[in-house]
Amino acid sequence: MGETEPRLPIQSPETRLFLCECGRPDCMEYIEVDLETVRLFVENGWPMIVPEHQLSRAAEARAWGAELREQAQALRAQARHQVARAHRNADRRTG
Repeated sequence: MGETEPRLPIQSPETRLFLCECGRPDCMEYIEVDLETVRLFVENGWPMIVPEHQLSRAAEARAWGAELREQAQALRAQARHQVARAHRNADRRTG
């Protein structure tokens, strides 16, 4: 007959189902999460992981890389702002 599809847990109107983001290629488990928890996880960039699972090393590396890229972008924006501010101050002194 072939493989059966994973059975999805019953979902309530206050919760959502997410496929586990542990990063294991064979993981097909779902986690049921309430909407407030979803908001918290999304705001913080946290992965939705079944409690018994661990984030794979590859997924950890991707998450760390994404965080470092975000920090680098923020630092570049701060540097551009400081350079523009220095130019304005220099113009005021010479103008």
